[in-house]
Amino acid sequence: MPPKAKAYRSWSRRSTNFNRSDTPERRAARARAQILSLAQTQLRNHPEVERLAEAVAEGRCDPYTAAEQLFAIPVEAPQTGKVNDANK
Repeated sequence: MPPKAKAYRSWSRRSTNFNRSDTPERRAARARAQILSLAQTQLRNHPEVERLAEAVAEGRCDPYTAAEQLFAIPVEAPQTGKVNDANK
């Protein structure tokens, strides 16, 4: 192993900054990414997506109105086994 690599490895093992702590900001960023990913999956699997896409493609509706309609139509959330605050 080259001397600089050995020195870096030695320093990184001693450094308290090498392993980042799990800050509230990092946890919030991970939670945000997970929420957006799940929301995107639900939207892709929404039962009205195809109907709305056809309406936009045929010029009967614009994409903004279609998106608003998609959000207005309730979809049953998948069961996760966790209790929501509303169900407590």
